[in-house]
Amino acid sequence: MMMLSSENKILYFGLATLLLYFLSMDIMLYQTIQLKVIGGVKLPKPKDYTPTPFTDLTVKLACSDHWVHFVYMPSAELFESSTNFSGHFPWVTANMVSFTHLATAIISGKFMLSDDLNMRRMGIFFFYIRNWLDAFDGVVYRAHAHKKHYFESVRGSLGMYNTLAFIVSIL
Repeated sequence: MMMLSSENKILYFGLATLLLYFLSMDIMLYQTIQLKVIGGVKLPKPKDYTPTPFTDLTVKLACSDHWVHFVYMPSAELFESSTNFSGHFPWVTANMVSFTHLATAIISGKFMLSDDLNMRRMGIFFFYIRNWLDAFDGVVYRAHAHKKHYFESVRGSLGMYNTLAFIVSIL
């Protein structure tokens, strides 16, 4: 019988917790979609409205992957609501945040091409920061447009060019 080290036990516990979190969120998402689509129930918004991954659900948001929908978006919205980032820094626009994660994608791609394992790990770390900034630029846009919980794709913004920049950085 193979014994697991304490590091492996922690890793497996974290992985199991993450999988249970994603599974429970998927079940709640499914129930929310069933209520809205099949039941036709329109839930009223209370005065102390707090966003969840299930409120103001759009097709774009429902089709996004688990990390974006259940980790990046809620954490970006929590960061904005707890720090009032857009209120304290009104000169920071969504395009500025998009340019920052464009630069972060290029840096990430260069790190990932390294032969050194630690440099590649840094590239992955920068890529996760880039993904969070990608979610955050939408939050900044909605805060400046006073559309706090309205999700839409905005053509012509720098956010549309990030995948292209990441691919070019790898070449």
